[in-house]
Amino acid sequence: MKWFILFLINWISVSADAAKILQIGDSHTVGDFGTQLYTSLAHHKNVTAARSIGLASASGIQYSSADVAKRTLNYGYIDRPAMKSPVAKGSVAQLSTLLSSEKPDILIVELGDNFAGYREDVKNNRAIQNNVQKILNQIKISKTQPSECFWVGPTWTDWVDENGLSLDRRKNGAGTYYKKSNWRAQQVAAAIKKELDGKCTFVDSMKVMTLSEITTVDGIHCNQATGTVWGQRIYEEIASKSLLLSNGKSKKPNGYISKPSFKTNN
Repeated sequence: MKWFILFLINWISVSADAAKILQIGDSHTVGDFGTQLYTSLAHHKNVTAARSIGLASASGIQYSSADVAKRTLNYGYIDRPAMKSPVAKGSVAQLSTLLSSEKPDILIVELGDNFAGYREDVKNNRAIQNNVQKILNQIKISKTQPSECFWVGPTWTDWVDENGLSLDRRKNGAGTYYKKSNWRAQQVAAAIKKELDGKCTFVDSMKVMTLSEITTVDGIHCNQATGTVWGQRIYEEIASKSLLLSNGKSKKPNGYISKPSFKTNN
């Protein structure tokens, strides 16, 4: 009887902290960053289920459009744990649909590089604001809203000069020149955080990684070693801030709302 009572207390304690996680993102989620983040989350003692969906070149449009054609891209796709490796073409469901069907306790969004406008002469942050609002609106209209939401921002690039401005290091001009710069990446991070306005906790990748730790293959996509470290650092940052993953012992993060109100500007 005593054993049963102890078992019951332990079961209730574990159940109270049990969490389902949904993570969505772009090519970084498709790659080594996403692999490591998913693996670490899936093995967390409080996590009962984890799903990670990555669509290369994705922005807020792909996760919000009612048009399936706009939610389909040909640059890389993965849906963990159902898929063990990425394929070229894939379609994602609207985030509101995913939330309603998966009913995650924690939502993790990794988006930013594809609406940063690195190759454009950007004078404002309207594209950033619009993309963030698309995601927030999807959360708002879903039948089930997560208890916790985290948004992972872009990290550094090593293809820059001493002033942090973009530097073309392609060999013979082969491949895409993304023209990512660190000063713009920092602007993007600040703009995303401001637009979230406490509805999701912003996780700044440029604070969990230093520039000297970054090695990319093309100025935007991390190599395997860097992507793996980045994914693990983000996992550790989220695990330390999440009340569901830290058994309620962590300090509430800036802007944390136990049950966020997803009132958007749209």
